Amino acid sequence: MGFGAVLMNRINVELHVRRLKEILRVMDRKDIEDACRQLREEIEGLMGASLTEEQDRAIREAAEIVRKELEAQVRMHATFSILQGVPHKSWYEGGSSNDLHFPAYLNYLESRKGWDEKVLDSIREESRRVVSCLANPADPDTFPCRGLVVGHVQSGKTANMMAVIARAVDAGYNLVIILAGLTDALRNQTQGRIESDLLNRNPHNWIRLTKGDHDNQKGEYQGLNPGTLENMKASAAAIAVIKKNVAPLSRLKRDLERLPDKRKNEMRVLIIDDEADQASPNAANSGDDNDMTAINRRIRELIATMPHVAYVGYTATPFANVLINPYPETKDRLDDLYPRDFIIALPTPDRYFGPERLFGRPAADPDDEEADGLDFIRDIPAADTRSLLPARGSDAPTFHPAMCSSLEEALQWHVLSSAARLGRGQEDHHMTMLVHTSMRTILHDRTADLVRNWKEEFERNLRNGDASLLAGLKDLWEREAEVVPDDLLPERPEAFEEVLARVPDVLERLEIVVENAPSAERLDYSSDPSCWIVVGGNILSRGLTLEGLCTTYFLRQSRQYDSLLQMGRWFGYREGYADLQRIWMPDHIRENFRKLALVEHELREEIAEYARRNATPEDFAVRIRVFPGLVATARAKMRHARTVDIDYAGRHLQTIRFRHRDREMLARNWQVGGRLLELAGGNNTVEKVAQGFLWKDVPLEIVLQFLAEYAFDESARDLSGGAESWVCKYLQNNDELLAHWNVGLIQPAGNRPHSENSLGPVPAPALVNRARLRNSEENIADIKALMSKRDVLIDCPREEPERETPPDSWEGIKAFRESTSGSIPLLLLYAIDRNSTPRHTSSRVRIPLDAAHDILGVGIVFPEFGMGHTGRTHWISVDVSRDLDAEDVDRMEMEGQQEEEMH
Repeated sequence: MGFGAVLMNRINVELHVRRLKEILRVMDRKDIEDACRQLREEIEGLMGASLTEEQDRAIREAAEIVRKELEAQVRMHATFSILQGVPHKSWYEGGSSNDLHFPAYLNYLESRKGWDEKVLDSIREESRRVVSCLANPADPDTFPCRGLVVGHVQSGKTANMMAVIARAVDAGYNLVIILAGLTDALRNQTQGRIESDLLNRNPHNWIRLTKGDHDNQKGEYQGLNPGTLENMKASAAAIAVIKKNVAPLSRLKRDLERLPDKRKNEMRVLIIDDEADQASPNAANSGDDNDMTAINRRIRELIATMPHVAYVGYTATPFANVLINPYPETKDRLDDLYPRDFIIALPTPDRYFGPERLFGRPAADPDDEEADGLDFIRDIPAADTRSLLPARGSDAPTFHPAMCSSLEEALQWHVLSSAARLGRGQEDHHMTMLVHTSMRTILHDRTADLVRNWKEEFERNLRNGDASLLAGLKDLWEREAEVVPDDLLPERPEAFEEVLARVPDVLERLEIVVENAPSAERLDYSSDPSCWIVVGGNILSRGLTLEGLCTTYFLRQSRQYDSLLQMGRWFGYREGYADLQRIWMPDHIRENFRKLALVEHELREEIAEYARRNATPEDFAVRIRVFPGLVATARAKMRHARTVDIDYAGRHLQTIRFRHRDREMLARNWQVGGRLLELAGGNNTVEKVAQGFLWKDVPLEIVLQFLAEYAFDESARDLSGGAESWVCKYLQNNDELLAHWNVGLIQPAGNRPHSENSLGPVPAPALVNRARLRNSEENIADIKALMSKRDVLIDCPREEPERETPPDSWEGIKAFRESTSGSIPLLLLYAIDRNSTPRHTSSRVRIPLDAAHDILGVGIVFPEFGMGHTGRTHWISVDVSRDLDAEDVDRMEMEGQQEEEMH
């Protein structure tokens, strides 16, 4: 075969590979032989003749390439499934060529909504995973089924939900019940989305038991017409979008109970519980499992009505769900909602702005710059808080908020960012600012009046060409433009003059509305695109999407993980204006969100542990980290939580927060570290190694003395507390396993400065560089991470450095260390330069450390002893108090409003 023929054959093979992938994508399954058969028929149809031997060979070659790619994907998918917590063998592999609803839904997302192929692939894969975990509709013995899907706040989990519904109905489910939040706004929003995206694709194959309506109750479930489900054709499925209130749930339960037994046995019911952590778990204050809240009881009764039910909860904040008692006394009568069969964590989507992306999180490696978060969070000083909120809740009736500098700056930014968006061709998009300061409706109205007065004054001064105003706006625009990272910069950054020219258009569009239960003027995104300033409270804190949200002013206090995360309406996607989003909040609330990013990360790791142990959620306990002053969820939902015995096996700990202006404390810690190294020397000879100095076989007593005397910041719950700290108790309880330690002093390579202070036997230790985060709390330097992964290898044998390249993950690095150095704990010291500066002078998230003394940092690496705890109850590291806190009162008031609506 000549060069030209070889080249042509290669081109044909590549074309065949591309076409085979397209055919398989449309078929939504992996039958390569069927795809090859279709490709041959297409080519023969075009040629009007049979394939030549060379053409057939090219197709076979292309098929082999695709087959190998698919096998690699299967291996990757198996690993991915293990990491995500899907341990059992699936009955569902992705549908068939006869499927009706799922292909139509995918086609709608691609052709009508313009979603790119990467997003569609994710929806295809994730929905397949969920459906594979459901009970098999062809096998009655696989019912009942209970599961949970964990997404992210404002991440688009509704798209996954609809894809799961479409796939499940294609597979044989014929009754879908969606429990859609507590409010009419949420129910109507879900109903409208379901109709437009899913039901309207094949309208004659759906029986709609509810409808969309913006006039309060009219779209709610009112009851079944006689024969609706009995006479349903085989190719149809019924669907209802139900508000999680007693009345509609009771009506649906009554109607299903009236079905003939034969029809009940024929029904395959899929219940999707959106916002499954809200109202669904039992939150009765008595602590008795037999005492159920009204909505929890109705859901459990609804499930018990039908013999073949798969219940799947969807939530971004699963704390209450994983703390349900998996073994309730009432299980034989009314099965609780614990997700005993599976929990799946959806991956973080590309271009999604969640807690970690916006706020950062305490990270494991100082080289991980992305974990710093974005410099888009602005502080609300305490004085401004006092201007907007009364000192006591009882003062609210007579309190009138006053304009303050931070709120005025946020309002100005909303106007400027909206003007920039108009210049980017977003005239047809809604643009929203959220002002969330209080749960009290009387303050919503007064705050809205305050904003309206500001708007009038702003317009007047702008018309008059107020020089001070214009200079302030220009400074604000240019200052905020400087903090945008390169990956979020627009193609053509706008000059201030361009933005200012469109400000009058923004002011003409600007509408100020109050969104709460009593308000007459409500947010209406069905109207022409507008520029909104929305003032509200509880009704805006869960589920409801604020379209085009770009600016947030947030003062609302909460002590609960789930409430705080759900209040983050600013999480989500910001296509075309990601660089413009800004959030104003007090520093302590910003720090809470940063902590929650770590909690969220660790919870997903816990979920992944199910499959690593080849277990279901019923087999072992979920642990949830807690921080002082915060709780995971409402106390009534944590009655089955217990204080955990902490196991440090396989973990690494490090100091990342320092009181950097406290010279006396820093100097004392330095001296404590010096004594440790002097005692560690003892009869040992210090070794000079690549990473610094190493002392081996140090007795536990010396390490305990050091940890008891070193002053850790109180936020380091694992380490703080002196001799009574968790880690010291752990060491004492495991003194035989942890009797001997290796101790290292990390010394950086290169021309780093040396300390003028000796560190025990080390006269002038070289200093490591650790700048602090710009948004660190006052008098606290947060360096985000102390240890680098390679530091852990300080005690690895040097005679075989090339024996194996250590993996790049923390788990891989630590496993490699144990394989070469054995199961010995490691204590690392870091002499941190008081004058540390950002590695990059252009850094927008770090500033100089500026400490009063060189700082001694501490890292600990525990070997994996296989001492992990496994329990029959779900544990959480918190002592549950019976005191009623403000968040409980908040929820009780909201639930009280819902009870009034129900009756």
